[in-house]
Amino acid sequence: MIEQLGVMAVISGVMRNNTHRRLSVERFCGFALTDSCAPLIFVNGADAKSVQMFVLAHELAHIWLGTERLSDFQVLFSCGSDVEDWCNAWRRSCSCQRGS
Repeated sequence: MIEQLGVMAVISGVMRNNTHRRLSVERFCGFALTDSCAPLIFVNGADAKSVQMFVLAHELAHIWLGTERLSDFQVLFSCGSDVEDWCNAWRRSCSCQRGS
């Protein structure tokens, strides 16, 4: 569905193709690059599936707002930033909707 919106989504849990170099879930959950031609969301695939879905929706909100940010747990669950509050509120609204 995200690709149909023109946003590339990448989920990987390893560094490059080296399966011996897993990405640290303590370091980051994901990020968004807000390029007008090729917006990209990267999600740390080493994390739990529930966290991956949370990050995917949260980073999509960043793309819509046109903001870039590296997300970790402190950012994802922080309050006080208008952008982060909006992204988290939008992500929570997705939890109530069922996909087809």
